[in-house]
Amino acid sequence: IGNATTSSAVLAVLLDAPVETVTGRGGGVTDEAFTRKKAVIQKAIAINAPDRNDALDVLAKVGGFDLAAMCGAFLGAGPQRAVHVLGIAQHQLVIDGLISAVAALCACRICPDVRAYLVPSHASYEIGYRLAMDEMGLEPMLLLGMRLGEGSGCPLAFEVLDAACAIINDMATF
Repeated sequence: IGNATTSSAVLAVLLDAPVETVTGRGGGVTDEAFTRKKAVIQKAIAINAPDRNDALDVLAKVGGFDLAAMCGAFLGAGPQRAVHVLGIAQHQLVIDGLISAVAALCACRICPDVRAYLVPSHASYEIGYRLAMDEMGLEPMLLLGMRLGEGSGCPLAFEVLDAACAIINDMATF
């Protein structure tokens, strides 16, 4: 569907990294399609010339509506500590996979305070995911060997966060 492609393009620009070092196969594409994917990303970056120091410019020029919407949700929900459908458990914004990791990185570049509210759910196998996490100084809470995105790690992370908050808030002490 292309969202890993736009995410890789945004990440390549934000990290000032070669496309090959941030781009994964995504949904199991053939070697030919993978080569074409990287070429498309390089061409999009060359044609649109986004300013790597301006995350909004990068989103506008090589991102997608999905990335822009998630970035906006992270920006709006983080510092405001408002509940939002994207994935907040106990005032934490849960990141799930490459696309939301890149959106979170964009949000952090726009407003560094957002980083304090971010919780990565599970480690993605996408090559760019690890780079985005490293750039934000974050570690995923779950290492389950999952090769899925689509919000699959968030429900698991919500349960872990809810349990941790219940222990902190409701557990009797001596």
